[in-house]
Amino acid sequence: MSNLRAQAVREPDSANLPIAVAAPESETGAVEHHIEPKPAQECSSTSNGSGLSLGCSVEKPTKNKIEVCMGGKCRRSGGPELMQELSRKIGVEGAVVGCKCMGKCRDGPNVRVLNQSNGNASVPKNPLCLGVSIDDVGAIVANFLGEKDSSCLMAVYN
Repeated sequence: MSNLRAQAVREPDSANLPIAVAAPESETGAVEHHIEPKPAQECSSTSNGSGLSLGCSVEKPTKNKIEVCMGGKCRRSGGPELMQELSRKIGVEGAVVGCKCMGKCRDGPNVRVLNQSNGNASVPKNPLCLGVSIDDVGAIVANFLGEKDSSCLMAVYN
């Protein structure tokens, strides 16, 4: 059984695959086809009381969200717990979603704050916070909500 877990199966990236849609018949009686882009998928989380469950659903993208890296090392370093705590603190003010690897694995777990309405000049727009712990959640949420909290001075990249 553990041998099967070690061999992960990668699903194709279907976010950008087109969907064929049949158009009404033309004057000649032939059916014409055109291609419409498939709606983007975003990963989301739910908590059922017994643990954190990650899944994908089709959602309208939101501008105000926090992405938590769910790549291998970030997940093992506490990414799911971090995501659950961020969700609890943010409430309905924004979305907390899991995402693919951010490429800074050595410093994980990593978080990207996507907040277009952040007017705080001391915090870069859409910062990537590296090496985030549960202790950093309060500062990240405060900056996400627009409060000026300078304690979020961990390693941040744009």
